[in-house]
Amino acid sequence: MLAAGIARLDAFCTERSCPIAVYRYREVMVDRLAELRELEEGERKHATRRLEVSREVRRATWQAETAELLRLRDAGKINDRVHQELELELDREHADLGSIDLG
Repeated sequence: MLAAGIARLDAFCTERSCPIAVYRYREVMVDRLAELRELEEGERKHATRRLEVSREVRRATWQAETAELLRLRDAGKINDRVHQELELELDREHADLGSIDLG
């Protein structure tokens, strides 16, 4: 919005003579636009950090669930078929995270 206003102000001043006050107004608009872009960038970085934490938590949860499935299978509490079905379900649920390292 501010960028459009600045562009229109520039176009207006190329068509007509503008007083110094108009150029000062333009500077204020440019400064405000820069300020808003910095805020937006800061918010974007903060959101990215939150997403990274969320992905880490989801990945850790997935790893724990996968390890528990293996433990249940190895203890004979579930058979191979049930283990595979549940692991495929977990994999589909967490497909957006990519593969996991079971260490």
